[in-house]
Amino acid sequence: MLHGGPRLAPKTMLLEEILTENPNSAAMLLRRDMYAEGEQGHLVRDVLALANGATTKSRHLLLGAEQVGDAIQVCGLDRDAIRRFRLFGYDLPALIEPELKIVPIMVEVEGKPVAALEISDCNNPPYTLRRQIAEDMRTGACWVRDQGVIRPARREDLDRMYGRGPAEPPTPLQLGFNNDPTCQQLELQVPDSSQSPSSQTRERILSVINTKKASNKMLGYDDTGILRLSHVRIFGPDTPFVQHGMDTLVMQYKQASDDSKEADEHYYFEECAVQINLSIQNPQQVSLQDIVVELSIPKVSGFEVADRLHSSPEKQMTEMESRLAGYPRVDISEKHAKVSACVGTLGPGQVLPVFEMPLRIAVGPEMRGMKVAIKYHMTSQDLDEDLQGRLKLIFAR
Repeated sequence: MLHGGPRLAPKTMLLEEILTENPNSAAMLLRRDMYAEGEQGHLVRDVLALANGATTKSRHLLLGAEQVGDAIQVCGLDRDAIRRFRLFGYDLPALIEPELKIVPIMVEVEGKPVAALEISDCNNPPYTLRRQIAEDMRTGACWVRDQGVIRPARREDLDRMYGRGPAEPPTPLQLGFNNDPTCQQLELQVPDSSQSPSSQTRERILSVINTKKASNKMLGYDDTGILRLSHVRIFGPDTPFVQHGMDTLVMQYKQASDDSKEADEHYYFEECAVQINLSIQNPQQVSLQDIVVELSIPKVSGFEVADRLHSSPEKQMTEMESRLAGYPRVDISEKHAKVSACVGTLGPGQVLPVFEMPLRIAVGPEMRGMKVAIKYHMTSQDLDEDLQGRLKLIFAR
């Protein structure tokens, strides 16, 4: 089922996720150019091949991008290509059986238009052509991808899809959120972070300013008695009363964020932080040694990973002290936060937490309804090749 027309993804969050995927994944298919007029059959073939892939992830057909090494590079589409994308997109549901959830997306990256189809809930394969659309594309035709090549499905492919044959081989290591190594997707509530120390300071100063204005308007001067009573109400009886001029109060209001910087960081990264750990499992019958887990987390407005523990202003902690306390190593770059941890050795079937201390993330209200993809990379001296994948955080509206 096609859900709506092509849309602009809010803050390109979905595109951020797509671009962090492995371009060699069974869940990803790149096309540098849009399908030409009369090539709708090629589009349907590609969608079917993705939907029939041996993966449990959502699939993405990305148009206007190509693979460069192990990364995805955006090329962009021209105006005519976007027009064809709109026309092709609306016809897809009538051509595929059983029903598929297909969401078309259009975004701009650095001024370059990019189009994508997200294909999800592919839990009822095989997906086939509902009706004939060409001589070589008859009703019931089915396609799969085999080592990057799209071909007609064979008997062994159908056996796999019907559950009669071997499924996708299990991963040598399983990584998931918190205490569940199978949890690849975690839904969270956005915490209320509206009462930071700096915001409370500004509210108090603003109350004093308004009291002074009211006193001047009513009496023509600052009445010390009124100001003292107001001070007790605003700051409490234990805070000494100091009378400031209006210019000083305005300056204090403007400097509240700077003056409360350490207290704010403790508030956002400790008191209100989303705390996340990961767990890792060794499903094999032998031990795996020297396991290292590395995460790449995109920098997004309203979503910030703490690079250290932020203690209270009364007890400041250095980066070294933070590491000694067990906080994971976090390196912040312009676009990503890189998190790394050495798990060491995992025995057969063993499950261990990845971090000694949970990762702290400050989350703002703009993240409601948004998603963040976390790309992971795992190595071990006992594995023939590195393991890559992604985890997803979803924030409730």
